[in-house]
Amino acid sequence: PLLFNEDDRLTVAVLSALKRELMPRAAVERWLNTLADLPAALGHGEQFSDPARHSRYLNTKNLLRSLLVRLLDDDLPDTLRALVPDVRAALQRF
Repeated sequence: PLLFNEDDRLTVAVLSALKRELMPRAAVERWLNTLADLPAALGHGEQFSDPARHSRYLNTKNLLRSLLVRLLDDDLPDTLRALVPDVRAALQRF
């Protein structure tokens, strides 16, 4: 599991890439959908039965939470803040 605020550091890296527009919006949306699909891929209720699955579940959920908090920052460009509904929708699937 991520133990030392790696989700926050990963979010900084993700935002850095998003700010540089290295990926088209459609690719970002596919990536978010892949993250959102994780609970179903692990098996509903099964993510807690195995430590490795549980870590994947929690790490992904925490990454999405951290990303959502950072995207709510007023200093970000509107193009990034437009991702808030997508990240929120992905997070709700956890």
